[in-house]
Amino acid sequence: MKVALLGLLQSGKSTILSAISGKAVPPPGSTAIEEAIVPVPDERLDWLREYYKPKKTTHVALTCRALTLPMSTAGPVPDA
Repeated sequence: MKVALLGLLQSGKSTILSAISGKAVPPPGSTAIEEAIVPVPDERLDWLREYYKPKKTTHVALTCRALTLPMSTAGPVPDA
């Protein structure tokens, strides 16, 4: 599953990404594209694997990216 964290500079994208992945928080104001692949453990899948004994088991992994939007492309937030 692919997830993108989009937002303006200093909005907390990299902080959320580092909380999910366990990576270090980049320096403030960094405009680098951060990426992490995070495994998602699930006890239910482990139980099903033991019960059905399949030849192969594929666990879910999130591919997360934190992208900074330039101020010029960020328009007003529409009313909900």
